[in-house]
Amino acid sequence: MLTCLITGRRTSSARPPRRVLLVEDDRPTRRALAYLLGSWGLEVRGTGSVAQAIAALSWEPSCVVLDLVLADGSGVDVLEHIRSNSMPVRVIVTTAASDPALLTAVSRLRPDLVLYKPVEVRVLASFLATC
Repeated sequence: MLTCLITGRRTSSARPPRRVLLVEDDRPTRRALAYLLGSWGLEVRGTGSVAQAIAALSWEPSCVVLDLVLADGSGVDVLEHIRSNSMPVRVIVTTAASDPALLTAVSRLRPDLVLYKPVEVRVLASFLATC
């Protein structure tokens, strides 16, 4: 038996971990978040670009933590790919961006949650507990 750090409940080790795709181009931030999510009992795969994120969706995560500003483009492209393909994945957008056009484009694609950086860890944990 394991104790889930998100809910505090004891869980069977036979239960497969939930998969989270973490899309963040800042390597230290990605490593820190991956470590944190892994400590919560989540199976995490990290990527740093739009192309890698779209390819990693074949891993079938239950949730995507998606930065908007990426080195090779915008997280909007990843969210648009998810929505246009009706993928059964929940999306948390994380951003420090304040560009109204970018935020409007994100809003139209209906992310499940938008968190502004610095991300509130308790809010992230509560949402990921539902993925």
